[in-house]
Amino acid sequence: MNDYATLLKKYDVPVPRYTSYPTVPQWQTQIFDANTWSQKLKLAFDESNAAKGISLYLHLPFCESLCTYCACNTRITKNHAVEEKYIQTLMQEWALYENIFESKPILRELHIGGGTPTFFSAANLDALLTKLLSRVTTHPEYEFSLEGHPNNTTAEHLDVLQKHGFKRISFGVQDLSSQVQKAIHRIQPFENLERVVAQSRSCGFTSVSFDLIYGLPFQTVSSIAETMKQVLTLCPDRISFYSYAHVPWLKPGQRGYEDADLPSDLRKRTLYETGRSRLIMAGYVEIGMDHFALLHDSLYKAQRAGRLHRNFMGYTTTNTDILIGLGASAISETTYGYAQNRKEVEAYQQ
Repeated sequence: MNDYATLLKKYDVPVPRYTSYPTVPQWQTQIFDANTWSQKLKLAFDESNAAKGISLYLHLPFCESLCTYCACNTRITKNHAVEEKYIQTLMQEWALYENIFESKPILRELHIGGGTPTFFSAANLDALLTKLLSRVTTHPEYEFSLEGHPNNTTAEHLDVLQKHGFKRISFGVQDLSSQVQKAIHRIQPFENLERVVAQSRSCGFTSVSFDLIYGLPFQTVSSIAETMKQVLTLCPDRISFYSYAHVPWLKPGQRGYEDADLPSDLRKRTLYETGRSRLIMAGYVEIGMDHFALLHDSLYKAQRAGRLHRNFMGYTTTNTDILIGLGASAISETTYGYAQNRKEVEAYQQ
C-alpha cells in the first residue's frame, strides 16, 4: 500500500494533454514560419486528400460564465453580438487554406468545440455550416460532431445540426452533485441533461457522449457513485472520465477553493476507481486514456480491430493525415508538423 501511495504522489502532477508528440510546450516555435507551414500543408494535402480526405476542427471560444475547472481557451461574455464577426473571421481563415490547397477539400471529419458552441444562436450556427459545407466535398463516410451544454442546447440547435448531417453530440456533465457544481460554477440540474439527451435522440443523433471529471473540489466516493448512477440511467454511448488538473497559477478561476477542498492523491485515485467500476459493471469498455464506450459504439469496434486513432480532438475512428483547426487557439496538424493559431480572440481576428 505504501508503494502504491508513493507512486500516486510521484505521478499526480499537471502535465500537457497527450494529444501530440512532442506535446505543445515542447514545440520549437522559434524555427517555424508561415511559409514553411504552407508548403508542408500543401504537400500533405496533395498526398492524402483524394484518398483519405481531411479532418476539420472549429473552435468557438465564447461562454456566458466561467466554469472554474476548465482548462480550455475561452472568452467569457454575455454579448452575443460577437458571434457574427467571429464567424466572418472563421470563413476568412478558411479562405486562406483554400488558397493553399488549390483544389476542393474532401471533408471526412468535423468537430465543433469550445468554449460553448451552443453559445452561438441556432441561426448563426446554420449560417456558419451552410457557408463552410458549400465549399467542401463531404466524404461518403463523414462524421460530424459537436460539444453541447445541457443548459443552453435547444431543439433549434439540434435541428440545425441534424440538417447539416451531425450524428454525434457530447455534453459536459462533469458532476451532478449540487455542492460540486456550486464550487466549479456550473449549475446544471439533471433534468436539463435528461431533456437534451431525449431531444438529441428524438432528433436523430445516433451517438450521445458525456464528459465527467474526477478530482473536483468536494467530490466524495458517494457523490461520484451517485453521479454515475444518474448518468447511467441515460445510457450514453461514450463517456470521457477526465482527471481534474488543478493549475491556479494558469487558471485564476481555480483560486476560489483551497487545496484542502480537493481530494488527496490516494482519494483521487479511489474516485477514479469508483467511477470506473460502475462503468465496467454497466457494460462499458475502457478504450484508453479516460474513455469508455458501449459494445455497439464505433470506438470500441475500432479498438478491437486495431483501427483506433488519436489526434487533437481525442480518440477517433477516422484515419486522416490532415487536421485543420479554425478559430482562436485552434491547432492544425499534418504528417509534417503542427501549427497553432493565436490564442487571444482579438489577435486572432486581426
